[in-house]
Amino acid sequence: MQENISSEFIPALFFSGAVAVPAILLDSYAEMGLNAEEMLFVIHVIQTGAWGGEFDSELICEKMGIGRAALDRIIQGLRQKLVLKPPEAGEDRETRLDFSGLPEQLLEMWGIRRYHSMKRAGRKAGSGALRPDAKQVQAEKSFIRLYEKELGRPLTAMECEIVRDWLSDGYSEEMLRLALRKGVEGGTRVFRYLDSILREWEKKGLRTAAEIEAEDERFRQAKNGGKKRRTVKKSTDQNKYDDLYLN
Repeated sequence: MQENISSEFIPALFFSGAVAVPAILLDSYAEMGLNAEEMLFVIHVIQTGAWGGEFDSELICEKMGIGRAALDRIIQGLRQKLVLKPPEAGEDRETRLDFSGLPEQLLEMWGIRRYHSMKRAGRKAGSGALRPDAKQVQAEKSFIRLYEKELGRPLTAMECEIVRDWLSDGYSEEMLRLALRKGVEGGTRVFRYLDSILREWEKKGLRTAAEIEAEDERFRQAKNGGKKRRTVKKSTDQNKYDDLYLN
């Protein structure tokens, strides 16, 4: 009896269909700020063929073993993380989802990896095999712990490499802490957003907290017609660093 069951199950296991998930998505979803439940939802959307067509919310709920309230929470989270685009006027929220934001997010991840890979290759070509000194190794461990605490999750191997790149590029501890603070104050704990802030400062030649704060103040004054403000909302700086990826 057992042998008969096994002989039927094995073909069913290997020929019942498979889900093709891009490797870059599996490697990057945590860096994009997606949690495991949101990633599982994306996989089910791929598996059911609802990527760019009709969306069966009841079927997805059944497959994931969740209720509609939980599904709505997942969808809202993916929209906040720009993986899902908000529905257009008159579009049926119940049957269609716009996943066009996902390729855009993955393009940003690819661009960040390529950028750091090229810089890393340039450093090696110029100086040979580079070995971080004990001080840099300690700083790297310290910042990884700090970033993991603020982001609420372990950093991926790629993110640890980027922290190492930041230190190799000469970013000061002051700048790394300031970038993290600005991301947290703006309500953005997505790692690549922090990377974009540092890259923007690098392009402008800003290397100290005083220089960065002075630049931010100039930005605020320009945005408000040159009038100096007595109080500044924490969320103001968020607008300045939007849409920096791949620049």
